[in-house]
Amino acid sequence: MAEDPTTTAPLGADQQPPSPADSGETAPPPPEEPQEELNGNGRALGLETYRIQQLAQLWGVAPVLSRADLKVQEITHDETLREWMYQEADDLCIMDDHTIISSQPGSPEVEAACSLLALRGLTAEVRPALPEVVRSFRRILEGSEGQIGDTMLEIEDQTETDVSRLFESMIDTAIARDVSDIHFEMRNNTCEIRFRVDGQMTLYDTITARETMALGNYMFNAEAKRGAIQFVTHIPLHGSMDANVRGQRVALRLSTAPDIRGVDIFLRVWRPDAASLSLEELGYTPLQIGLLSEAITRPYGAIIMSGPTGSGKSTTLTAMLERVDPAVKIVSLEEPVERMLPNVTHVAISALAEHGGWVNLRAGLNRWDSNINMLGEIKDRETADAIQDLVTAGKLTLTTLHASNVLAIPARLEDLGVAYSMICDPNFLVLLANQRLLPRLCQTCRAPYVRFGGLPTTVKARFDWKFGDQAEQVYMRGPGCNACAGTGIRGRVLAAEIVMMDDASRVYIRERDMTGWRKHLVERGWRSIMDHACEHLFQGTVDPRAVEQAAGHFDESQIENFDYAKIEDLHREAPEQ
Repeated sequence: MAEDPTTTAPLGADQQPPSPADSGETAPPPPEEPQEELNGNGRALGLETYRIQQLAQLWGVAPVLSRADLKVQEITHDETLREWMYQEADDLCIMDDHTIISSQPGSPEVEAACSLLALRGLTAEVRPALPEVVRSFRRILEGSEGQIGDTMLEIEDQTETDVSRLFESMIDTAIARDVSDIHFEMRNNTCEIRFRVDGQMTLYDTITARETMALGNYMFNAEAKRGAIQFVTHIPLHGSMDANVRGQRVALRLSTAPDIRGVDIFLRVWRPDAASLSLEELGYTPLQIGLLSEAITRPYGAIIMSGPTGSGKSTTLTAMLERVDPAVKIVSLEEPVERMLPNVTHVAISALAEHGGWVNLRAGLNRWDSNINMLGEIKDRETADAIQDLVTAGKLTLTTLHASNVLAIPARLEDLGVAYSMICDPNFLVLLANQRLLPRLCQTCRAPYVRFGGLPTTVKARFDWKFGDQAEQVYMRGPGCNACAGTGIRGRVLAAEIVMMDDASRVYIRERDMTGWRKHLVERGWRSIMDHACEHLFQGTVDPRAVEQAAGHFDESQIENFDYAKIEDLHREAPEQ
């Protein structure tokens, strides 16, 4: 049955589903064009992605928004069909399982492809696809060993318009799919473009090495605002740039890593103008919000947020700054500046460091008459010295660093150059936090743990021990469905641990007794990141494997001596595969 036409995007005459005349149905009137549609994470979709999704809904099939949405990723091996596609059809591909993908699924070309398959006794499934996905397979079709195809010929000329068109198409899709990072992985003559969505990596496209070089030149040479100017592959590069995608400002942080077979290019993607989230919306518990709110009122000291790359550390600090009284003067030092706040003075570090370096920058900070400073990240000796200068000058300072857990922050600070006597000083550390983002299970296709098979014996034993009589509340990542675009994941949830510093904690730090510190905190009701993650686990929100990947094995906090014999016995009991 056709969908309510008021929920679909406008369809041209060449985009209608198969004629309803055969079934006696009346064709739906063209729907009104939507102003904006939101995806599962509440982000605005690109108009082209929205059109494809609505076409797929009308046809009753899953949309193809990336190559990963196809079960079979090989073009048909039928030479006659390949020759016909090459000569006669520009906007479709016939896959080896007889699926036809096209951005115009109702076009005469698609009808002709269906007829050709029918003559061979084959039934076609037509699936609406983003144009760039179709183009990626067309490049394979047209680039058989020696012939790259029209798109490659345009790229080889390196005209900025052609390259920018491909770049903008990629960014448009990335924004529509709520991508946090884009990875170009060039190996010899080919390059895979992969998207990180909800913390998971998915293949977006495969392009040639020459296309990669052209895009690298465009990003670093033509568009990058700060950092590297000349794009090369043999040394690490850094830079940042802005893009405008369908009226939205998109900020990109660029970096590269040389590989012996090519190069990796990394793009961190965010939208500076997007509404920031509150601590409640981020997923902090009431107790944690109380601790963070208390810390931000202190007159001096350091608040340090830790976690891996992409765990939302800066987002949390931004949410904390939004709770500050507007009468308080705040200066933020970042590179790049990720999100503008109305009551914050944002300073790009590179702009100042180019004129006198950190020595002049730190001297200037102490004359700027601020109450609160935010330093984007402690990552080297210079930034470690800066955090000491700011705190000892009587400033409340918020910053981030990379640490495995909250109790590892003092050792990490020492590694980066902060004097250990300073770390133990009662005027230095105010609050320490560590956070991770866990993939949120799709509630439509998640799989009950009690009926889930295929886990290794040791993992199953550990899970059974942990879950006990709560096993029926636990779910595993499902096979994927239309609701989650075949990934089994819809968004992410936060798990965090926070320590408010006191004299007892400083004694444990001074004595370097991290085990005793943890026991002391637990005895006083402290909740670890594992405890927070398990709250999500027993609500059926996250997969237990994701919990262990983020916070460690469930039994690690329960044992002081590793039982090797237990592991050996479990493997002996395992049935042969």
